[in-house]
Amino acid sequence: MIGQSPKTSTARLLLLSAAIFFILYNISFIGMVSLTTGRVAVVLLLVWALWEGRDYMSVFRTKAWIIFLPLPAVILQYIFVPDFGQLSRFLHLAIYSFLGGALVATLARDIGIVLRATLLAVSVQSLLLFFSFFSTEYRFWFDSIVFSGSNFDASYVYRAPGFSSAGGASLSVIQSFGMLVGWLLLRKNLFYERVIGNSRYLIFLAMIMATASCIVVGRTGLLMCCAFLIIFIFSVESRMHFGIFASLFLVSGFAFFGDSVSGLLANDFSSDYFTTWAFGMFSGEDDTLTTLSGQAIPSLTSETFFGTGLSNIVDGVNPSGNDSGFVQGYYSMGLPFAVLHYVAYLAALYHVLKWLPFKPRVAVCIILFAIELKEPFLFKYSTMMVIMALHFAHRREYLRQYRSVRRL
Repeated sequence: MIGQSPKTSTARLLLLSAAIFFILYNISFIGMVSLTTGRVAVVLLLVWALWEGRDYMSVFRTKAWIIFLPLPAVILQYIFVPDFGQLSRFLHLAIYSFLGGALVATLARDIGIVLRATLLAVSVQSLLLFFSFFSTEYRFWFDSIVFSGSNFDASYVYRAPGFSSAGGASLSVIQSFGMLVGWLLLRKNLFYERVIGNSRYLIFLAMIMATASCIVVGRTGLLMCCAFLIIFIFSVESRMHFGIFASLFLVSGFAFFGDSVSGLLANDFSSDYFTTWAFGMFSGEDDTLTTLSGQAIPSLTSETFFGTGLSNIVDGVNPSGNDSGFVQGYYSMGLPFAVLHYVAYLAALYHVLKWLPFKPRVAVCIILFAIELKEPFLFKYSTMMVIMALHFAHRREYLRQYRSVRRL
């Protein structure tokens, strides 16, 4: 970065990586559940920005706020229905994703640092996931100090907790962003400085690690990695294709590790069951779609049309009885406002990714929109925080270049 010594630049990268890590994985410790690392990180980023006198108010100058169009109706529903769940979702989206993303972009000062810091945070979690997959002691230690939102405990040997309060599909989706930001770093037509030398191979290694980590976490992220990989293949120069396919082969080879590493795992670990679970979506043996399609969609009545206002999870089950984010939104906000919200969400995604070429932009929008069928990932905040940070960082880059041209 211009005007900074290498030590200052490295220190800033590491601090931002730590902040992004704590926001993405939003760790909540047993005994102080409300004091999450995401909340602490956003506050510290705000203090840092104020200390440096940085202008982070760009958070209020983006068309992406159209996501919040249904907010007045949600507030009205909360007045009549004492369920803070849906309103809380919007408030946390504003704080974590919008404010958090703006602060990260402001302090990073360029889009390249945002991408590097995010990739470093995901890589650290990848290593923790691999370690926790093989270490039973670690899993029980983690289970004793961290409040986890996953639906499996420390004794379950087929999924790794890493170091995050997110788990399963939610954690795997975050990990899949290692593939996305790595691909963005390897592109040559963005405003940040080009990646040169051996750093290109380190980025590639981080992408492989992120994809492989999804195998021990959740299939949703693995599927997203494959989708991002397809975009990557069609977006880079031909001399990279061999490396891409070789890497994909290495990651896929994880499915066949079998007896070679089974001795490092628990005695009741079945490699056949694990590989069937992890790669069932590619072999047709996955029952996720069957499970989702078997979940009833609440019938359209006057109550669901105008919205029940209910979204708080009780005994591990949300009021709609369906995991889909679209169904949960319809049940809570009502059909008209849910449609408005998700149309606005798609439009906002298209807007904040406008610095990408048209085809990759459309593809990424479709991927992020489509995964709402599985869960309300938008309100898991992490992935949207990365997208908003890139959006704000790109706009700062654009304005800086525009002002430089105006001075000439």
